[in-house]
Amino acid sequence: MRAVELFEQRRSSSEAARAVGMHPESVRRWRRLWEQGGAQALRRRPATGRPPELDDTRVEMVRLRRPPGRSSLLDSLHPVSTS
Repeated sequence: MRAVELFEQRRSSSEAARAVGMHPESVRRWRRLWEQGGAQALRRRPATGRPPELDDTRVEMVRLRRPPGRSSLLDSLHPVSTS
């Protein structure tokens, strides 16, 4: 991860944020995690919280009922397969 390389080079959080194109507060949060647990602390974790109510079949049903040419949050969460 590029941000970790910058942390190891003792670059500021603001400088790292500009370099990776992220909000400075996000990079400050990453730095705190990195300082507490190293690069391993920045690894992805399984999602927590309430499970989705719609399975892939129902998401596709909603997409098919939508007027043509309209995009929505569903398109980013469940991209249309072209195969």
